[in-house]
Amino acid sequence: MATDYSSSHARFAAAFWAQIQAEPVARAYAKALFGAAQNAGLVDKVLEQFDSLLQEVFKEFPQFELLLASAFIPFAEKEAVLDRVLGPQAVPIFLNFLKVVVRRARVPLLREIYREFRLLVDEAAGRVAAEVTTAFPLDAQEQALVVQAVREMVGKEPILTYRVDPQLIGGIVVRIGDKVYDASVAGQLRSLAQQIVDRAVHEIQSRRDRFRSSAGN
Repeated sequence: MATDYSSSHARFAAAFWAQIQAEPVARAYAKALFGAAQNAGLVDKVLEQFDSLLQEVFKEFPQFELLLASAFIPFAEKEAVLDRVLGPQAVPIFLNFLKVVVRRARVPLLREIYREFRLLVDEAAGRVAAEVTTAFPLDAQEQALVVQAVREMVGKEPILTYRVDPQLIGGIVVRIGDKVYDASVAGQLRSLAQQIVDRAVHEIQSRRDRFRSSAGN
């Protein structure tokens, strides 16, 4: 049992450090791609093709990704495949970027590079990604209030993803990058958090009343 634990711990530590080391490399590639795309006025097109490569091509043809990542296939063959498969559609900036990534054996980092590239695109456009965690799902009106609150906090247009954690105490938590905001530190969230807590109390009370009514019958 101890051996299994030690082995799992070692694998976790190796994966953790690999991720830590990969982030600055992925960020450097993303910055280079973004700079080239921005200078050419092709940021949106490159983002569209990058997204299509990962979400459509790699998902539908996983063997294509395996081929590009393989250490046993010469780069010249991979380059020829890229030209044949993507060349007719890809803008030269994105195709050349992929060739550099393949030649330097960075294919496993493509998704991390994409994430960093997307962050740069959003930042340049005045947008910011944020994760909103609440104890209960938010309705449309409450989501609109969250958008307004985050917009006021960061001065940018938020792109929000929502997560529900029934164990959450305090109503709402907003994570933007490595910063976490909740009702105790962000005044814009306090009234919304109180609304969420009040709704939770009301829902619990309603369920209790329904239970009592059913029990009485």
